[in-house]
Amino acid sequence: MHRLFCLCLILAYLAACTGNQQPAIELYLTGLDKPVEIYRDSNGVNHIYAQNEHDLFFAQGYAAARDRLFQLELWRRQATGTVAEWLGKRELKRDIGARLFKFRGNLKDELNHYHPRGEAIIRAFVDGINTRIDEVLQNPQLLPPEFRWLNTLPGKWTPEVVVSRHQGLVGNLTEELTLARAVALLGSEKVKDLIPLEPGNPTA
Repeated sequence: MHRLFCLCLILAYLAACTGNQQPAIELYLTGLDKPVEIYRDSNGVNHIYAQNEHDLFFAQGYAAARDRLFQLELWRRQATGTVAEWLGKRELKRDIGARLFKFRGNLKDELNHYHPRGEAIIRAFVDGINTRIDEVLQNPQLLPPEFRWLNTLPGKWTPEVVVSRHQGLVGNLTEELTLARAVALLGSEKVKDLIPLEPGNPTA
C-alpha cells in the first residue's frame, strides 16, 4: 500500500539562469513508499534519488509529466489512435494504423519480456504520470498553455501506451516490412547472417 510521501524538487537550473538561489519545492504525493529527491541541474536534466525501484520510476513518470505534459499527451494520442480528435480527418489513416498495430497479446508477459520486473516498473512510471495529470485536472491553472489554446485536457496513461507500436508508422515501417518479407522468404537464421540486428540476438 503506497502512502503519502515527500518529493523534493531542487531547481538548480533556475538558479543558474537567474542568478538567484531557488528554494527546493516539497511536494507530498500519494503513491510513493519513501521520500524521493529530484535534483534538476543547470541543463534542466533531472537526477532522481530514490530508496527503491518503484519510487524511482514513479518519480521519473511524475517529473516527465511535470516538464513535458503536452508532448506526453500527443504521444498518448498517437499510441491510442485519437490524434484526429485534435487535427481532424487528415489524421484518420494514422489513427486507423495505430489501432491496427495495437498490442492484443498477454500484456504481463509482454512487459516482463523487456525486463524481469517490467510490469511493475512500467506501472510505477505510468502511475507517476497519472499523478501529475490528476494534479492539473484538479487545478487547471497548472495546465501547459497548449491545452488551453486547444481547449482540451490530458488523458490518463496506461501500460499499453508505453509499449505501443505507433512510432513504427512513421519511423521504420518500410524497413520492418522488408525484414519480415526477408524472414518469410529466407528464414530467420539466414536473415541473421545477412543483416546485423542489434542489440543481441532476437528470438521473436
